Amino acid sequence: MSAVTLQQMQEDPGRKDIFGILNPYIQPTSTISVTQVATSFTQGVETPNEPFFWLFWYNIFSIAEQIPYGNPAQDRLVAFVRELTLVPETADKVWEAPQCESS
Repeated sequence: MSAVTLQQMQEDPGRKDIFGILNPYIQPTSTISVTQVATSFTQGVETPNEPFFWLFWYNIFSIAEQIPYGNPAQDRLVAFVRELTLVPETADKVWEAPQCESS
């Protein structure tokens, strides 16, 4: 398979560049583990809020649209998203909603 070069449509200078992190990982010759990529990304996340999640998913969809449907990079992108739920650093910061106390 040929290499995929991602292009960022909208920059967010307030956090680490997801395109810069994912571009080397999705390449067919990459030896970077999905855990390394997910950890690297989460280290750039300070306080996720609603705008963060809107931009995150916008970027994920933008990346997915740039990768041909039959390219193994699509599988690597899915593995990255899945890995975000498994990286310990994201347990409290990214995926869990605050617990509501019931009366």
